Amino acid sequence: MPGNVAVWMVGGFYLSLMPSLLAQNTPAVSPWLSGISVAALTLSGAVAILLARRTAATPTLRAGALCLIVGMTLMLFAVHRASTGWLLAGVCITGLGFGMAFLGALRSVLPLAKPHELAGLTAVFYIESYLANSVPAIIAGYLTQHFGLIDTTYVYGGVILTLATLAIVLTFIPRLTKAK
Repeated sequence: MPGNVAVWMVGGFYLSLMPSLLAQNTPAVSPWLSGISVAALTLSGAVAILLARRTAATPTLRAGALCLIVGMTLMLFAVHRASTGWLLAGVCITGLGFGMAFLGALRSVLPLAKPHELAGLTAVFYIESYLANSVPAIIAGYLTQHFGLIDTTYVYGGVILTLATLAIVLTFIPRLTKAK
């Protein structure tokens, strides 16, 4: 769960706050940059899924969560430095994590269901995913009005880093990693 929530929080962040962050905090002035950042996130995620499609669930989830940690840390560094280049590098690494962590999370839970439970489990998985995509973004929009975009970005990124770290830690608990 923490890995999946982190993944979808990343998606919500890039679709909701990233355009404002790019406009306010980087020297780049092109409106295309927002679209490029979302495209880079999703395309690198797709590449990661293609590369990891034959890898077992747990290593895929771990690698994805690690990429989320590295990419988000780089993105937060870029925000601190107001650097467009570092930010886009962070987007690509985060996108790799986005794809692998999602694939690993999905592969971790689907084998737990019996055939007659699969539809219900998949539905719950996607409900969790879409709530993780939207609710934090709505909260971040509210917090931005009261604490500013940069401080909200640091908090949002910190939550993603915490969840991705927790996802890695939890994969080392034997009873939770039966679906390898």
